[in-house]
Amino acid sequence: MIFELKLEYWILKNFSTISAFSDELGISRTNISRYLNGTRKPGYRFFKKIKKMGCDLNWLFEDETKESKSLFKKIKDNNLLLLIFISSFIGNSHITEFIIIF
Repeated sequence: MIFELKLEYWILKNFSTISAFSDELGISRTNISRYLNGTRKPGYRFFKKIKKMGCDLNWLFEDETKESKSLFKKIKDNNLLLLIFISSFIGNSHITEFIIIF
């Protein structure tokens, strides 16, 4: 899980969007999404390309550190805030119920 979050963090920090990254890399948005949700693992060529783009592969593969735990918490908190924001506009009680359970 940490690998996927770190990869997404690096992509968004350096390319702003997943689509911009996939265009630059020449890999479909679908495959990038599969890498990020953990249903598919990237291969050698993917890692070779992102290393050339400046990604520190040692950082990407590091086990959980204080930094990665903090990063995970920030992403989780931001997602929760986004859900609250969306539910306030659409008034969907199901989203509000999900937030309470989450």
